[in-house]
Amino acid sequence: SQATTQSENVFRLGGSDTAKESFSGTINLTLNAGNYAARGNALVLANTEVGKDAVISFYKQSANTKNGSNLTLALTAEGATKVAGLSDNSSNNASSTAKALIISDATVASSDGVSAYTTSKTDGTVRTLEITGDGTYSTSAAIGKNLNVRMAGEGTQNFTGDMSAFNGTLEAAKGALNFFNAAALNAGEVVLAGETTVGAYSGATATATSDAEATLTVNTLRVSGAGATLNANLVLSGSTLELAATLNMGSSLTLSHVTLSGDLTDAMTAGDTVTLFSGVDALTIGRGSALTSDYAFTAADMGAAFANLNADYTAAYTAATGELTLTMTPEPATATLSLLALAGLCARRRRH
Repeated sequence: SQATTQSENVFRLGGSDTAKESFSGTINLTLNAGNYAARGNALVLANTEVGKDAVISFYKQSANTKNGSNLTLALTAEGATKVAGLSDNSSNNASSTAKALIISDATVASSDGVSAYTTSKTDGTVRTLEITGDGTYSTSAAIGKNLNVRMAGEGTQNFTGDMSAFNGTLEAAKGALNFFNAAALNAGEVVLAGETTVGAYSGATATATSDAEATLTVNTLRVSGAGATLNANLVLSGSTLELAATLNMGSSLTLSHVTLSGDLTDAMTAGDTVTLFSGVDALTIGRGSALTSDYAFTAADMGAAFANLNADYTAAYTAATGELTLTMTPEPATATLSLLALAGLCARRRRH
């Protein structure tokens, strides 16, 4: 397809409301003759399934390269659209454009070669980017606000772009999500199923130690299965923590007025001890200093760390394993009976 206007060019491919269109070949979009500094050039995929071998190319003809870097292609998926694979080969052309992928109620499996993800709405509507592949994918995507990221495949999605505006949900239903070159990351919610991983790293490599990881501040953290791993310096302040199993970490943890719930703690009875976290490099309670040695929580610590636990609970940090354990203390009557029984046993031994 070719267009020669300098304002907004829209190329639309797709099915009707009742019939879905599919393609897995190559689409070439070429802007010819003219001096183009246009924005808003778009390929719209409406009710369309894009096969895993599909290739999108967008570029200016080589005779008019001087303004090529000013052009933006927005790949927009509308409605019941599934993008199973999307590669871009315009980087092989001297006049390649900057590219943006705009997600609008679409499922995206892999987007190697696409340089940015953003949302198509500015009205606060939240969209979801879902990765369903089982390979290893990497993108320099800038993940903006009002966008949720969900890993639904068995693979690994690596992001190396700007995450400073992100405020959505990170969900690992399967596989792994990794964020690199991220000094700090804010998420409304992080959801981890069993045997999944979410990692946020300050550099370009995945090193599971607190000095190599980014700070991740979360409003709500949900762990729904055993074996989940979070590699980030986790800050929970006034947050909700819902645990069905222990969360494995390789980083620091800050707890301040956290509301704790979930299957792991809801079923506790007097005398039970559960492990909330393991692999914690350093623990900070409220506004205190980071703890790197064994520590038993005081009553004041419990109040600073947790918003909804009463005096029936206590906690302890074990530095060697990085475990943070929670114990429901025995009821007073039970404790008294235990002491009386012990005293009776001692007296009996003295008589013999």
